[in-house]
Amino acid sequence: RNRAVRTPIDDLVSNYMNLLGKKFQSRETYRAYKSDLESFFTGQKLLDRAQILQRTLKLSDYAPASRQRKIASLKGFLRWAYEEGHMAEDLSLSLAGGRAARRLPHFLSVDEAQVLWNHLKKNGEKKDRVIFLLMYGSGLRVSEVAGLETSRFNFRRGAVEVLGKGKKW
Repeated sequence: RNRAVRTPIDDLVSNYMNLLGKKFQSRETYRAYKSDLESFFTGQKLLDRAQILQRTLKLSDYAPASRQRKIASLKGFLRWAYEEGHMAEDLSLSLAGGRAARRLPHFLSVDEAQVLWNHLKKNGEKKDRVIFLLMYGSGLRVSEVAGLETSRFNFRRGAVEVLGKGKKW
């Protein structure tokens, strides 16, 4: 049976991710950071400065947003490894970071919204029309509408509490 051999760096990544598990509210961000670090250090047994800096050059192959997330996860890990005494030098200072340009969300034009509304009035179920009105009328994200709970509706006030990004009400 083939078993993966755990190396000291695997243990460091695991320890770091255990700490981050308490910090992150988003499971998706946690999974992305874990995947970033595991793939970055694949086959590497030690925290070697030259090897780390050489591997960071390969991050330029990724889209800007992915590259920035990978750099952010790596910088956090390297800073932690230095602070915990696993490295003699803080290599996180050697990595250029910064935010990737943000893409603006795509919105329906008034004409597109009208075409969709007319279609829903003729062919859509009532729930589809309500979902459309919630999203278009209030600017809710698809994920926010998908996460709506009936207990959060206040029909007397004509209001609904929405769980947004960052798990904020």
